[in-house]
Amino acid sequence: MVRWGGRNGSVETGIDVLEEENFARLAVLKQKHGGKLRMGVLTSQTGVDSHSRRTIDILYKDAAAKVPGLTLTTIFSTEHGIQGELDTINIPDNTDSATELPIVSLYGATDAKRHPSPEQMQKLDAVVIDLQDAGVRNYTREIAMAYFLQAAAHSGTDIVVLDRPDPLTGSFVQGPVSDAAHSSCTSFMPFPARHGMTMGELARYFNREGHIGASLTVVPVKGCQRGDWYDSTSLLWINPSPNLRNMDEETLYPGIGMIETSNISAGRGTDTPLQ
Repeated sequence: MVRWGGRNGSVETGIDVLEEENFARLAVLKQKHGGKLRMGVLTSQTGVDSHSRRTIDILYKDAAAKVPGLTLTTIFSTEHGIQGELDTINIPDNTDSATELPIVSLYGATDAKRHPSPEQMQKLDAVVIDLQDAGVRNYTREIAMAYFLQAAAHSGTDIVVLDRPDPLTGSFVQGPVSDAAHSSCTSFMPFPARHGMTMGELARYFNREGHIGASLTVVPVKGCQRGDWYDSTSLLWINPSPNLRNMDEETLYPGIGMIETSNISAGRGTDTPLQ
């Protein structure tokens, strides 16, 4: 691994690449689905391009303008809600104020409420996923993506993952491997606590090794080296969760996360959570 402390490299995430390509990959999917593309997006506050424009707005306006027949109809949110500020189990559905599109919350107290329903998926030709990962197995956004892959395999919906760097680099694979017999919303498949993969790589892993077989497209990151920590890139830090506020907490998260089911405090509710 090489860490460039002040490299400040020019890194482009999947949404930037998609824009640069004039949404050509979505145009291909539109033709696949008969000239129209009813689309959903699974995202959060981290889903922005290099100009801090929301992926939601880019798909709703720019993609729809450049790919006639494409329509963004539904927004899906995960843990902590679309703004990443709610710290509760039951997050209600809502409406996006800018687009007036429905926001379907997929974070609830039961397993069923964390999966997209067959009825929701049957109304969509494609779902775009743009979520910043934390690089840790128990981060629920990874599992939300896996649930969409499963649902898409049954409905025939295409999944498009807009990739982002692993903030903990892709150079380390560390920690205990989860038990296949105990799948949950914090452990979808067996892999280590610190997995060293991007969301796009995880999507391919889930889809192939989990024998899901969804139609998957990954729009890759450009300019990122495998040894890069997040603060070695040019990307703006956006808290991926309320308790992940800087790279110190992010770096400690793989270890601290493993003791959170014990009676040891992880510092949540303090000014320095996970530290």
